[in-house]
Amino acid sequence: MMLLLGSCAVPKEITNEIFDRDIDDLFKNTVVEYIIDAKVGGETGAAVKKEMVLLRDNLQQVLDIDGIQIRQPDEGVLVVFPSDMVFKSGKSDVREQFLPVITDLRECLRDFPQTQLYLYVHTDNNGSDYKSLTLSEKRAKKIRKAFRKAGIKHIFTQGKGSMVPVITNETEEGRRLNRRVEIAIVANRKMLAQARKRVN
Repeated sequence: MMLLLGSCAVPKEITNEIFDRDIDDLFKNTVVEYIIDAKVGGETGAAVKKEMVLLRDNLQQVLDIDGIQIRQPDEGVLVVFPSDMVFKSGKSDVREQFLPVITDLRECLRDFPQTQLYLYVHTDNNGSDYKSLTLSEKRAKKIRKAFRKAGIKHIFTQGKGSMVPVITNETEEGRRLNRRVEIAIVANRKMLAQARKRVN
């Protein structure tokens, strides 16, 4: 699937030159990673991790689009979309061009029905804290509606405004990276219960 991003994607060499960090590393201290890091551990955790490796590999094949970051820290999968890919600047409606991405995500998740999604919408600090938070909350509601319309029901969404930047907002590149939509995909209670049965 092809999706034209225009200026949404940040070239890796530019990011490295300005911030002296690999772009994948920028998203290691995200809100959703704290959810993923609530480890089960032991043999049960290892069984869940195996499932998440399979899910990550599927997502990397299907969502092979410039600008999307997919990581698999321990017992969950983290997907980060540039906000400019999902929403128009300053608007809360989900872009029509992004709807096929939601459909592709749904198709991947069909093989992993025992998962829970946590989605957080972030902005840069161009507006006031109130304005940024209000916009992100509106966006969270709109994207939850789009996900549910596509058949993804097991999703929690929240707008975080500009409260959790991954890097400085002092440059345009930094602001672009901070405008993002993060999704944590983790095991739900059923998957955990089944994993415990398999290892006991």
